[in-house]
Amino acid sequence: MKPLAGIGNVAANEKYSRPGGYPTSLDVLKYLGGELDKDAIEGLNDKFWNKFDCADWGKSKFIITYMIEDDFESGVYDALISHLHSAGVQVYGKGIHGRHGDSQTATANWFSRQFQKMLKEDFSEREESV
Repeated sequence: MKPLAGIGNVAANEKYSRPGGYPTSLDVLKYLGGELDKDAIEGLNDKFWNKFDCADWGKSKFIITYMIEDDFESGVYDALISHLHSAGVQVYGKGIHGRHGDSQTATANWFSRQFQKMLKEDFSEREESV
C-alpha cells in the first residue's frame, strides 16, 4: 500500500510539499547521501533503483494501491511500472485520489481483497484428480 521508492524524493518534498510530514527522510538522506542537496537526492534514489533493477521479479506479483496526488512521492507507481522489466511479473494497481495520508480505509480494503484473492488463487490446496 502506498509505496515509497525514492526516499531522496520524499526528503526533497519535506521542504515544500508537506513540511513536518516525514522529517526522518531528511535524516536518511543526510546519512546515506552525505548531504541534503540535489546530487544527494538523486544519488539516494539511484541507489534504490539500481538494486531494484538488478532483481528478477519474473515470478512476482505486485499489489499496489497508491494515492494519485501523493505528497510524499508523486509518480511512484509509474516509476515502479517503468522499472519492472522482468518477463512474467504481474502488477495489480489501483490509484485513489488524495494525498499520502488520505483514504486509509479505501486503500486497505482494496489491498486486502487483492491479497486474499492472490492467496486463494496461488496458494490454496487444489484437489488432485485421481
